[in-house]
Amino acid sequence: MSMNLLGIRKTLTVLTLLLGLGVVGFGVYAWKTVDRETRPSLPVYGTVPAFSLTERSGRTVQLSDLQGMVWVVDFIFTSCPGPCPMMTSEMKRLQSQFEGRSGVRLVSVTVDPETDTPAVLSNYAREFGADPTRWLFLTGSSDAIRGLATQGLHLFLQDDRNAASSSGQGSLIHSTRFVLIDRQAKIRGYFDSVDRNSMNEIVRGIDQLLGEKSS
Repeated sequence: MSMNLLGIRKTLTVLTLLLGLGVVGFGVYAWKTVDRETRPSLPVYGTVPAFSLTERSGRTVQLSDLQGMVWVVDFIFTSCPGPCPMMTSEMKRLQSQFEGRSGVRLVSVTVDPETDTPAVLSNYAREFGADPTRWLFLTGSSDAIRGLATQGLHLFLQDDRNAASSSGQGSLIHSTRFVLIDRQAKIRGYFDSVDRNSMNEIVRGIDQLLGEKSS
């Protein structure tokens, strides 16, 4: 009799533990669902204009190729002695975090097209393990790149190297912000790539846009 009572108590203990774990698991799921549904919608800062640039593979990439995707774009150059390697490392982190999410694209645009040919960009991308199906590296004419960066995405870009004196002290300065774009090519956020909190926010922003219904 005592053995049966002990067995019943053990069974009840196991059931209680499983029930508790189930409640906790449901609570976490419910919290994430409610958080996603109640989180304020990301603002709209404008619409990305049409563009045509060349990918490292040599193919032409236009805005229409990214329609229906949630994408993140940044501006870098391969010989950058400053923040570019860190920015590209952050892009790589996003690539890893959204592996398997087919609706996400990453786009890195060079601001030094004279140096960063498709071949140079290919080598650079390879160094960072960039998946060519999910992470694009684009080049093109200086005017097209400047137009996209400054007029299209409202980012700072300054290249006074050609205007510099014979001392050759000109500089190439660009924004370190990542721009988050939704499926309709609407600009939905700017995130500082050198700030960890901001990078955590862009992850949540991507996830939120993936959950939005296409209109």
